[in-house]
Amino acid sequence: MVTMMDPMSMESVTITGTIYNYAMLLMLMVSGMYRYLLSAFCDSFSLIPIRQAVFHTDRLLKTMLSFMTRLYCDRLSHFPSCFCDFVYCNDDFGDSEKFAADEYVFCRHSDQNF
Repeated sequence: MVTMMDPMSMESVTITGTIYNYAMLLMLMVSGMYRYLLSAFCDSFSLIPIRQAVFHTDRLLKTMLSFMTRLYCDRLSHFPSCFCDFVYCNDDFGDSEKFAADEYVFCRHSDQNF
């Protein structure tokens, strides 16, 4: 893969990545979409003015803890079934290795020259 030094990021990037980047920039400029991106960027400062954001840490902590407890309780309820599936699959693979030992040995040593 051919790489080159990107002058904007000062990193080594592939030539196809650079072509893709310049093609996207060209399409943004030709279609006029850059105006929408700039207006969205400017509107974000009118929505939350600089140095005027107020974070209520007590509500933030309460919301974060309730989200994390719901997330982990939901995920841990699915864990036993997934764990049993993994154990069952590993057991099946172990049985197939025992019953088909000749094919297993042949596959393991087929790339070696005797």
